[in-house]
Amino acid sequence: MTPPEPPVNFAVVGLGAFGATSAEAVTSTPGTRLVAVADLDAERARETGARYGVDWTTDYRELLTRADIDVIGVFTPSNKHRDIVVEAARAGKHVLVTKPLEISLDRADAMITACEEAGVELFCEFYLRYMAENFRIHQAIEAGALGKVVLGDFSYKCYRPQSYYDADGGWRGKLADSGGGIVINQSIHAVDKLRWYLGEVESVQALTGTFTHDIEVEDTAAALLKMRSGAIGMLVGTATFHNTNPVHPVYGGGSTSRSEVNGDLGSVIAIDNAITMWKTTGDFDPEPGDAGDGPPANVFADVARTLRDPGYSSSTLVRGRDARASLEVVLALYESARTGQLVRVSGVDAEVEAR
Repeated sequence: MTPPEPPVNFAVVGLGAFGATSAEAVTSTPGTRLVAVADLDAERARETGARYGVDWTTDYRELLTRADIDVIGVFTPSNKHRDIVVEAARAGKHVLVTKPLEISLDRADAMITACEEAGVELFCEFYLRYMAENFRIHQAIEAGALGKVVLGDFSYKCYRPQSYYDADGGWRGKLADSGGGIVINQSIHAVDKLRWYLGEVESVQALTGTFTHDIEVEDTAAALLKMRSGAIGMLVGTATFHNTNPVHPVYGGGSTSRSEVNGDLGSVIAIDNAITMWKTTGDFDPEPGDAGDGPPANVFADVARTLRDPGYSSSTLVRGRDARASLEVVLALYESARTGQLVRVSGVDAEVEAR
């Protein structure tokens, strides 16, 4: 009998709201193991370490020399990603970073270069790809069941109270720390999904505004995008979406994601966890034929299988250069909103500080 493969060992750096849920996800995902956590807040690090029975530290550098760690998961404020990733790569560790990859293309490029030079993998977390309905739409598009895609309409809306932007040192509401607001921190999921379905973006025309929060960054945005394929994309995002879902008293919540893809042979609409309209050619069904047609359980399972199996190819797992392309679209959107002009995605000004 063949013995089971050893798990892929993760350390999680940054234990805010999403880092904490990521640590929990690693512990519950077959084939992965949480071995250590790090956070500048000693009490938070200690509590998380005790909860999962793993080592904890306030200095992530202590994790980089450990031979029992395969992947460093980075869930810190966005402008802290570069330094951690570069150091982890030089220590020979694979890295999984929460979105966005970073806040500028220069900083993202430093991460990509460091990982490529070290021969390690750089992954970025985009959880919407792991939802079954989104994965099935991608399969339908790839199979030609919608024909030639001509229009995509995507939104990511959520409710974020002022306390969300004030928490954890207030970094989410500061341009220099976060790189932006709803678009770079939340609606970048919709940008990723738009690119996953429709291909690369050629140009963008956008509007942004700050309506209900005392912050330096935008809480609402809308954009029209011309795709390189000739298709048209639409994107809407807001952090002012009041809804009936339960919300955290500090971090808010109640997010909703909507996708509509129109082709010359069919159309699909998905809202959150359900496909609400499906019209395609032939017998391509919205439900997968068998369990093997579904997406991986989550990004941690996807990373683990990728590292174990060199022959495995995943359409859901986002690598560094793919994540960079979504960041480039976001920066072009911001440039368009700032100037009032149509902005080509290639060659967008990468420096957030210059905006």
